[in-house]
Amino acid sequence: MRLSVMLGLSFVMLACPGSFEAKNPPCESNADCSVEELGSDFPDHVCRASQCYPSASAPGVEPGGDAGPQSVYDAGAAVDTGRTIECRQDDDCEAGEVCIGGYCLESGVPPRPEAGNSDAGGPAPELDAGTPDAGPPAPVLDAGGPTPPNGSSADLAAQSCSSLLADYPELQSGSYWVDPDGAGAVVPIEVFCDMETGGGGWTLVLQRRVGNSNTESCGANLDEFVQGACGTVGALAQTESYSIGRSSRQALVESSSGHWLVVQYGNGNIADPNDAFTLRHDGDVFDLFSEMEVVDTPVQAVCDQDGANCVSESVSFRYAGMGSIQGASCSGVLANETGGGVYGYCTTLEVQLNHGFGDRSGAAEIKVWGVDAGGASSFSERVLIK
Repeated sequence: MRLSVMLGLSFVMLACPGSFEAKNPPCESNADCSVEELGSDFPDHVCRASQCYPSASAPGVEPGGDAGPQSVYDAGAAVDTGRTIECRQDDDCEAGEVCIGGYCLESGVPPRPEAGNSDAGGPAPELDAGTPDAGPPAPVLDAGGPTPPNGSSADLAAQSCSSLLADYPELQSGSYWVDPDGAGAVVPIEVFCDMETGGGGWTLVLQRRVGNSNTESCGANLDEFVQGACGTVGALAQTESYSIGRSSRQALVESSSGHWLVVQYGNGNIADPNDAFTLRHDGDVFDLFSEMEVVDTPVQAVCDQDGANCVSESVSFRYAGMGSIQGASCSGVLANETGGGVYGYCTTLEVQLNHGFGDRSGAAEIKVWGVDAGGASSFSERVLIK
């Protein structure tokens, strides 16, 4: 049928030059009026009212007219533009108008519907958060989730001093609440956190007081003091004894990175960095004692208080919960007749306890329970973990 129409059109054009406007080819869409369909003699035609017209002179479609796909979109329902201005390009239109399908339309007319979505009218426009139609902006959620506990109370107990410092780098040394085993059997406890020495984040597990021949206010010997709870962190003057107790200490060990710190304090509670040292050990260095023996626990390394200048070959931690070690040496045997306990580190390079990073000599480097040798009772000592 399309071929017969074209032949008829050719005959009309040859027989009646200039009468094309009266013999417009029929159409259903603009595609039927294209050069490909009608030939080069019908350039720039559009489909209006089921007939092909030159786009510059195509009539408008009156409301209620032909319901074929004759809108400016060439799809969907007919559109009464209300305009009689014909155009070939945007420059032919007035300011604020664009040329679409030979008609000048206001630039606010919606874009051509996408295929398969003519009813939807295209995707909804994206609204700025500040426009009235957008509604209130979505709340910005903390990428880290809920606010971490700050250790200010038992209900806000952190896991450790180290985790507190990681979450709140501005915190100062002082007492905080921690719960090292979370929902485990150990209840939250108030501890002392050293947030300054050796990078901070250390939890105090015990403090040896000054004077009193190196004895403490709790326990009959060193092991009783270390394994039992003693004192409070609210009173940590140099004259006070403190021990966190075995169960809490071991819970801290389980949640720690295996770093131990031993710091001695002289007059005015001033730390002595020359005699401070750190140990790297994943277990509890105070938990291997049995009565009447010296326990040597291999450790990964011993370093200065900043974790530098480490020695890692043949390093151990010596602990005697009661008695003393002959000569305060790394090869000495237990001497039960004097002393109530002692501890310190040993390396193959040193023959005496705690001598690698100390500037004292012999027993002055260690606090032997009940023995005031070398002036060791003139300083206090703290053992911490993180």
